[in-house]
Amino acid sequence: MITLSTVLQVEEVEWEPGSTTKLVTCGTKHVRFWKLRGNVLQSTSGVFGSEGISDQVSVTHMADGRVVTGSDCGHLYVWANAKLESVVKDVHPVSLLGVGNRRP
Repeated sequence: MITLSTVLQVEEVEWEPGSTTKLVTCGTKHVRFWKLRGNVLQSTSGVFGSEGISDQVSVTHMADGRVVTGSDCGHLYVWANAKLESVVKDVHPVSLLGVGNRRP
């Protein structure tokens, strides 16, 4: 069980392209979506839903605003508005240590 006092290891951080106020972190049993408002950094936990929580080890932003994370078991997770939208399973036989998105 994850409690408020649980420290979750962050594996990767990525700022939303072109933004100075939005970023995503991922790591041990979490994805968090952050917004900087003034001097306050606020976060929303990613909702895994019925898929179940898993370790996420890489993150990138898509041009359409969705976020993609790579899991420690080789799956890609697609996020929209901090909710898991879809999972592409078995993209790689082991951890997806890097997911990228070519931007113009």
